[in-house]
Amino acid sequence: SDLEKELSGHLEALQAAGIPPPAPKPTMKKKAKEGEEEPEQGEQVPQEPEEDVRIVSVRMTRAAVSRVLIEMGRLELRDENMGAAQKHYEAALQLCEEAYGKGSGEAGAPMFALANCYLRNGDDAKALATFEELYRITLEYQGEESQNAVGAAKTIHDIYERAEDWPKALEYAEAALSHMQAFAMQQFGTRVHPFMQPYVELVMRAKVQNGDQAGAEEVKRKFQRGLVQLQAAMQRGNAGPPGAARGGRAAGRKGPAGRR
Repeated sequence: SDLEKELSGHLEALQAAGIPPPAPKPTMKKKAKEGEEEPEQGEQVPQEPEEDVRIVSVRMTRAAVSRVLIEMGRLELRDENMGAAQKHYEAALQLCEEAYGKGSGEAGAPMFALANCYLRNGDDAKALATFEELYRITLEYQGEESQNAVGAAKTIHDIYERAEDWPKALEYAEAALSHMQAFAMQQFGTRVHPFMQPYVELVMRAKVQNGDQAGAEEVKRKFQRGLVQLQAAMQRGNAGPPGAARGGRAAGRKGPAGRR
Protein backbone atom coordinates (compact mmCIF):
# COMPACT_ATOMS: atom_id res chain seq x y z
CA SER A 1 0.00 0.00 0.00
CA ASP A 2 1.00 3.66 -0.26
CA LEU A 3 1.36 3.90 3.51
CA GLU A 4 3.69 0.90 3.60
CA LYS A 5 5.81 2.46 0.84
CA GLU A 6 5.86 5.70 2.83
CA LEU A 7 7.01 3.83 5.92
CA SER A 8 9.81 2.13 3.95
CA GLY A 9 10.87 5.53 2.63
CA HIS A 10 11.04 7.01 6.12
CA LEU A 11 13.12 4.07 7.38
CA GLU A 12 15.49 4.34 4.43
CA ALA A 13 15.91 8.07 5.09
CA LEU A 14 16.84 7.36 8.70
CA GLN A 15 19.32 4.70 7.68
CA ALA A 16 20.92 7.04 5.13
CA ALA A 17 21.27 9.70 7.83
CA GLY A 18 22.82 7.23 10.26
CA ILE A 19 19.88 7.55 12.66
CA PRO A 20 18.70 4.35 14.35
CA PRO A 21 15.02 3.39 13.98
CA PRO A 22 12.79 5.03 16.60
CA ALA A 23 12.21 3.29 19.89
CA PRO A 24 8.59 2.63 20.82
CA LYS A 25 7.02 5.56 22.64
CA PRO A 26 3.55 5.30 24.19
CA THR A 27 1.34 8.39 24.19
CA MET A 28 -1.46 7.09 26.45
CA LYS A 29 -0.99 7.52 30.18
CA LYS A 30 -1.73 4.81 32.70
CA LYS A 31 -4.63 5.45 35.03
CA ALA A 32 -3.53 6.66 38.46
CA LYS A 33 -3.90 3.96 41.09
CA GLU A 34 -5.76 4.52 44.33
CA GLY A 35 -3.65 6.79 46.52
CA GLU A 36 -1.73 8.23 43.58
CA GLU A 37 -2.29 11.84 42.64
CA GLU A 38 -2.94 13.08 39.13
CA PRO A 39 -0.95 16.19 38.09
CA GLU A 40 -2.92 19.31 39.01
CA GLN A 41 -4.14 21.59 36.26
CA GLY A 42 -1.43 24.07 35.40
CA GLU A 43 1.27 21.99 37.09
CA GLN A 44 4.53 22.03 35.18
CA VAL A 45 5.34 18.66 33.63
CA PRO A 46 8.94 18.01 32.55
CA GLN A 47 9.22 18.37 28.79
CA GLU A 48 10.90 15.63 26.79
CA PRO A 49 13.57 16.62 24.28
CA GLU A 50 12.19 17.27 20.81
CA GLU A 51 12.60 14.34 18.45
CA ASP A 52 13.90 14.41 14.91
CA VAL A 53 10.93 14.90 12.59
CA ARG A 54 11.95 11.78 10.64
CA ILE A 55 11.67 9.66 13.77
CA VAL A 56 8.24 11.09 14.51
CA SER A 57 7.20 10.38 10.91
CA VAL A 58 8.19 6.71 11.20
CA ARG A 59 6.23 6.29 14.42
CA MET A 60 3.15 8.01 13.04
CA THR A 61 3.26 6.04 9.80
CA ARG A 62 3.61 2.74 11.67
CA ALA A 63 0.49 3.65 13.65
CA ALA A 64 -1.37 4.58 10.46
CA VAL A 65 -0.44 1.33 8.73
CA SER A 66 -1.56 -0.57 11.85
CA ARG A 67 -5.00 1.07 11.64
CA VAL A 68 -5.26 0.22 7.94
CA LEU A 69 -4.36 -3.41 8.66
CA ILE A 70 -7.08 -3.60 11.32
CA GLU A 71 -9.64 -2.43 8.76
CA MET A 72 -8.30 -4.91 6.19
CA GLY A 73 -8.63 -7.66 8.78
CA ARG A 74 -12.21 -6.62 9.46
CA LEU A 75 -13.05 -6.89 5.77
CA GLU A 76 -11.45 -10.33 5.52
CA LEU A 77 -13.36 -11.40 8.61
CA ARG A 78 -16.61 -10.23 7.05
CA ASP A 79 -15.91 -12.50 4.08
CA GLU A 80 -14.97 -15.38 6.39
CA ASN A 81 -11.33 -15.34 5.24
CA MET A 82 -10.16 -16.20 8.71
CA GLY A 83 -6.51 -16.94 7.94
CA ALA A 84 -6.04 -13.68 6.04
CA ALA A 85 -7.80 -11.73 8.79
CA GLN A 86 -5.55 -13.22 11.44
CA LYS A 87 -2.41 -12.28 9.49
CA HIS A 88 -3.61 -8.68 9.12
CA TYR A 89 -4.39 -8.40 12.83
CA GLU A 90 -1.06 -9.94 13.85
CA ALA A 91 0.78 -7.50 11.58
CA ALA A 92 -1.30 -4.60 12.96
CA LEU A 93 -0.41 -5.49 16.54
CA GLN A 94 3.29 -5.83 15.69
CA LEU A 95 3.39 -2.40 14.03
CA CYS A 96 1.45 -0.82 16.87
CA GLU A 97 3.92 -2.25 19.39
CA GLU A 98 6.82 -1.00 17.28
CA ALA A 99 5.29 2.46 17.39
CA TYR A 100 4.12 2.60 21.00
CA GLY A 101 5.65 -0.39 22.82
CA LYS A 102 4.49 -3.76 24.11
CA GLY A 103 1.83 -3.46 26.76
CA SER A 104 0.98 0.12 25.76
CA GLY A 105 -2.57 1.42 25.89
CA GLU A 106 -2.48 1.97 22.15
CA ALA A 107 -1.99 -1.77 21.62
CA GLY A 108 -5.46 -2.45 23.00
CA ALA A 109 -7.36 -2.00 19.71
CA PRO A 110 -5.32 -4.40 17.52
CA MET A 111 -4.99 -6.82 20.45
CA PHE A 112 -8.78 -6.90 20.89
CA ALA A 113 -9.27 -7.54 17.17
CA LEU A 114 -6.65 -10.29 17.14
CA ALA A 115 -7.98 -11.98 20.28
CA ASN A 116 -11.48 -12.14 18.81
CA CYS A 117 -10.07 -13.49 15.55
CA TYR A 118 -8.28 -16.28 17.44
CA LEU A 119 -11.58 -17.00 19.18
CA ARG A 120 -13.50 -17.24 15.90
CA ASN A 121 -10.74 -19.46 14.49
CA GLY A 122 -11.27 -21.85 17.40
CA ASP A 123 -7.80 -21.24 18.85
CA ASP A 124 -8.80 -20.85 22.49
CA ALA A 125 -5.22 -21.08 23.76
CA LYS A 126 -4.03 -18.06 21.77
CA ALA A 127 -7.29 -16.23 22.39
CA LEU A 128 -6.96 -16.76 26.13
CA ALA A 129 -3.35 -15.56 26.27
CA THR A 130 -4.20 -12.47 24.20
CA PHE A 131 -7.34 -11.62 26.17
CA GLU A 132 -5.49 -11.99 29.48
CA GLU A 133 -2.81 -9.55 28.29
CA LEU A 134 -5.53 -7.22 26.99
CA TYR A 135 -7.29 -7.41 30.37
CA ARG A 136 -4.09 -6.44 32.18
CA ILE A 137 -3.51 -3.49 29.83
CA THR A 138 -7.13 -2.37 30.17
CA LEU A 139 -6.90 -2.26 33.96
CA GLU A 140 -3.63 -0.32 33.81
CA TYR A 141 -4.89 2.33 31.38
CA GLN A 142 -8.66 2.46 31.98
CA GLY A 143 -9.18 1.28 35.53
CA GLU A 144 -11.51 -1.07 37.39
CA GLU A 145 -14.66 0.74 36.23
CA SER A 146 -13.93 0.27 32.52
CA GLN A 147 -16.59 -1.45 30.44
CA ASN A 148 -13.73 -2.91 28.39
CA ALA A 149 -12.50 -4.60 31.57
CA VAL A 150 -15.97 -6.10 32.01
CA GLY A 151 -15.93 -7.45 28.45
CA ALA A 152 -12.42 -8.89 28.69
CA ALA A 153 -13.08 -10.58 32.05
CA LYS A 154 -16.37 -12.03 30.76
CA THR A 155 -14.72 -13.44 27.62
CA ILE A 156 -11.87 -14.97 29.64
CA HIS A 157 -14.47 -16.54 31.93
CA ASP A 158 -16.24 -18.02 28.91
CA ILE A 159 -13.04 -19.64 27.65
CA TYR A 160 -12.25 -21.16 31.05
CA GLU A 161 -15.86 -22.32 31.37
CA ARG A 162 -15.63 -24.16 28.05
CA ALA A 163 -12.45 -25.80 29.29
CA GLU A 164 -14.24 -26.69 32.55
CA ASP A 165 -11.55 -24.94 34.56
CA TRP A 166 -14.04 -23.90 37.21
CA PRO A 167 -11.69 -22.13 39.68
CA LYS A 168 -10.42 -19.81 36.92
CA ALA A 169 -13.94 -19.40 35.53
CA LEU A 170 -15.07 -18.25 38.98
CA GLU A 171 -12.12 -15.88 39.30
CA TYR A 172 -13.03 -14.04 36.11
CA ALA A 173 -16.79 -14.18 36.70
CA GLU A 174 -16.22 -12.40 40.00
CA ALA A 175 -13.89 -9.95 38.28
CA ALA A 176 -16.52 -9.13 35.62
CA LEU A 177 -19.14 -8.52 38.31
CA SER A 178 -16.73 -6.39 40.32
CA HIS A 179 -16.02 -4.20 37.29
CA MET A 180 -19.76 -3.84 36.65
CA GLN A 181 -20.21 -2.69 40.23
CA ALA A 182 -17.39 -0.17 39.87
CA PHE A 183 -18.90 1.08 36.62
CA ALA A 184 -22.34 1.46 38.22
CA MET A 185 -20.89 3.32 41.19
CA GLN A 186 -19.07 5.72 38.88
CA GLN A 187 -22.05 6.31 36.60
CA PHE A 188 -25.04 6.06 38.92
CA GLY A 189 -23.75 6.16 42.50
CA THR A 190 -24.87 2.62 43.32
CA ARG A 191 -23.15 -0.77 43.33
CA VAL A 192 -26.42 -2.62 42.62
CA HIS A 193 -28.47 -2.30 39.45
CA PRO A 194 -30.80 -4.65 37.52
CA PHE A 195 -28.44 -4.72 34.52
CA MET A 196 -25.94 -6.62 36.68
CA GLN A 197 -28.12 -9.72 36.87
CA PRO A 198 -26.40 -11.65 34.04
CA TYR A 199 -23.06 -11.21 35.85
CA VAL A 200 -24.54 -12.24 39.18
CA GLU A 201 -25.84 -15.39 37.50
CA LEU A 202 -22.39 -15.93 36.01
CA VAL A 203 -20.84 -15.94 39.49
CA MET A 204 -23.58 -18.14 40.89
CA ARG A 205 -23.13 -20.74 38.16
CA ALA A 206 -19.35 -20.78 38.64
CA LYS A 207 -19.73 -21.18 42.39
CA VAL A 208 -22.10 -24.13 41.92
CA GLN A 209 -19.60 -25.76 39.54
CA ASN A 210 -16.96 -25.32 42.24
CA GLY A 211 -19.20 -27.10 44.75
CA ASP A 212 -20.16 -23.94 46.61
CA GLN A 213 -23.96 -24.00 46.50
CA ALA A 214 -24.20 -21.99 49.71
CA GLY A 215 -21.94 -19.32 48.26
CA ALA A 216 -24.08 -19.12 45.13
CA GLU A 217 -27.22 -18.65 47.24
CA GLU A 218 -25.49 -15.93 49.27
CA VAL A 219 -24.55 -14.04 46.10
CA LYS A 220 -28.19 -14.25 44.97
CA ARG A 221 -29.54 -13.08 48.36
CA LYS A 222 -27.10 -10.18 48.51
CA PHE A 223 -28.04 -9.02 45.02
CA GLN A 224 -31.79 -9.32 45.65
CA ARG A 225 -31.44 -7.48 48.96
CA GLY A 226 -29.56 -4.72 47.17
CA LEU A 227 -32.29 -4.43 44.53
CA VAL A 228 -34.96 -4.10 47.24
CA GLN A 229 -32.95 -1.36 48.93
CA LEU A 230 -32.42 0.39 45.59
CA GLN A 231 -36.16 0.25 44.81
CA ALA A 232 -36.99 1.64 48.24
CA ALA A 233 -34.51 4.48 47.80
CA MET A 234 -35.97 5.29 44.37
CA GLN A 235 -39.50 5.38 45.81
CA ARG A 236 -38.44 7.64 48.66
CA GLY A 237 -36.84 9.98 46.17
CA ASN A 238 -39.73 9.64 43.70
CA ALA A 239 -37.13 9.12 41.00
CA GLY A 240 -36.70 6.84 38.04
CA PRO A 241 -34.08 4.10 37.89
CA PRO A 242 -30.43 5.15 38.07
CA GLY A 243 -29.33 6.26 34.66
CA ALA A 244 -32.76 7.49 33.57
CA ALA A 245 -31.48 11.04 33.43
CA ARG A 246 -28.82 9.84 31.00
CA GLY A 247 -31.34 8.57 28.51
CA GLY A 248 -31.81 5.19 30.19
CA ARG A 249 -28.48 3.92 28.84
CA ALA A 250 -28.25 1.32 31.58
CA ALA A 251 -31.66 -0.24 31.12
CA GLY A 252 -31.39 -3.92 30.28
CA ARG A 253 -27.66 -3.63 29.71
CA LYS A 254 -25.75 -6.91 29.57
CA GLY A 255 -22.30 -5.49 29.00
CA PRO A 256 -20.20 -3.97 26.25
CA ALA A 257 -20.63 -5.32 22.75
CA GLY A 258 -17.12 -4.33 21.71
CA ARG A 259 -14.09 -2.42 22.76
CA ARG A 260 -14.55 1.28 23.54
